[in-house]
Amino acid sequence: MVELSVIIPAYNVEDYIGDCLNSIMNQTFKDLEIICINDGSEDNTLNILRQFESKDDRIIVIDQENNGVGTARNAGIDAATGEYIYFIDSDDFLDSNALSELYDIAKENEADLIIFKSQNFNQDPNEPFVEEYNEMEQIPSTFRNKLFSFKDMLEHFTRIDVTIWNKLFKHDLIEDVRFDEDIIFEDNLFTMDYFFKANRVYFYDNVLHHRRLRPNSIITSASKRHVEGLEVNKRMIKRIKEAGYYDDVKEKLFIKNFTKISYRFINIDDEYKEYFFDCLKKDLTSNEDELKNSLDFSLIDDRTRFIFNNMLESSHFWELELRIRCYDYENKINELEDIIENLNDEVKNLKSVK
Repeated sequence: MVELSVIIPAYNVEDYIGDCLNSIMNQTFKDLEIICINDGSEDNTLNILRQFESKDDRIIVIDQENNGVGTARNAGIDAATGEYIYFIDSDDFLDSNALSELYDIAKENEADLIIFKSQNFNQDPNEPFVEEYNEMEQIPSTFRNKLFSFKDMLEHFTRIDVTIWNKLFKHDLIEDVRFDEDIIFEDNLFTMDYFFKANRVYFYDNVLHHRRLRPNSIITSASKRHVEGLEVNKRMIKRIKEAGYYDDVKEKLFIKNFTKISYRFINIDDEYKEYFFDCLKKDLTSNEDELKNSLDFSLIDDRTRFIFNNMLESSHFWELELRIRCYDYENKINELEDIIENLNDEVKNLKSVK
């Protein structure tokens, strides 16, 4: 048994897996096992994993048929022996002291879960950039570098990044938590299921993880499978209801889910827009009465209400897309007009002083 298990699913990442593995092997924290699951790669990924395995006895390679990242991560959980578990994608990397810092915080605070910050970087050009969601700046300072529970954070629940690569999990609590294996965005549900069980959560206000964005990955390429976000939302709502928290977060959850869906619709490849719109319209129409009866729309922001109503009213995908873009452009124009007005006022004040 080791103190920490690192789980790395890998599929066709021959160009990146070396960087990821080196960042884990060279951690200042040494008492770990590195479980790599080759998910039926068709390139040289498996051979590279075997080469690393032969050089470092902490590396364990599991080779399986291609069944998706959820299945690969579940295989990693089943094989893990560490007191704590950390998941990283095979094209990302960690700061060299990341696991030492996380482990020390976990032991000192008897934490069930540690949440920390992640930074994105584009593959080409290789430039880091800040994304508000990963920074989680909307989480109040009172929760930073402190312990809290899920119930403490109910009001801010939807502001927490639900990806898994910026979290350290306690193995004991994962015993009956698994990834859904039939959809993408499966980490959203896993994190939420685990969060319900974690009584001692620590938010570490520091960037330790670096996420590579590359155009041909499942998540960054706006493919037909992004429609599965609708199913993820359904499962998320179902689980929150079963946990007894739905009434406390329903408006905020609606805003978050709707924002993600509308973003995916706007950015999905043109060839899939009609399919996405048809699925979205069907889903929304079937739930329209329930949503209108259960939600207090006065608590929902103007943009979300606008998109909700226009999804119901639009007959074609291009009509909805045009309405959303016009709404956003109009708001940007209003913001610019306000900026210009404020600048004019400042100029007038300066002239009056002279």
